[in-house]
Amino acid sequence: PLQRIEKGLAAIRSGAAVRLEGSLPAEIEPLQSELHALLQANQDILKTHPENVKALIELGNLHYDLKEFREAIPYYERAKAKDPNNISVIVDLATAHWYLGEMDPAIAGLEEALKKDPNHPQALNNMGIVMLHGKNDLAAAKKYWNRLLATGTKDIDLAGVKRRLDVIDTMLAQQKAAAEKPGTPVM
Repeated sequence: PLQRIEKGLAAIRSGAAVRLEGSLPAEIEPLQSELHALLQANQDILKTHPENVKALIELGNLHYDLKEFREAIPYYERAKAKDPNNISVIVDLATAHWYLGEMDPAIAGLEEALKKDPNHPQALNNMGIVMLHGKNDLAAAKKYWNRLLATGTKDIDLAGVKRRLDVIDTMLAQQKAAAEKPGTPVM
């Protein structure tokens, strides 16, 4: 895990990436000072160039990657105001709201992203998650994840998406069977 984080930080420093990918394990503790230095460097940029979109996005991404979602949101909002067609920012902003349990702005943001790009893989994946875990809407989750599969993206584990769809199909079949039996509680 540390090698992945170190490579990610090197990519951020070189400008090849703007965020760390994946979850941050406990082993990140030795890198906390470097992450905070990156935060400070971007905050310093904003002191002289308060509308620097790249710095706004990087600050949002760093806070997001550190699981500091409340702190990420204002940076994403400012970046979105300056670059309203940046779908990645819209998706990350919506996802930050999701992690804070703020369902309405999460859904609105993902819908906005999908209006701009109906096949955006991360927006489709996240909308499936929100529909399943946030709204308990199996049919809607299935719809978004089937659309995701149709994109053929390599950025998301489509085999995992297929497994989730298999589980949803089983649950939907159980619901249908239970609904057809009088006196059986529907899940």
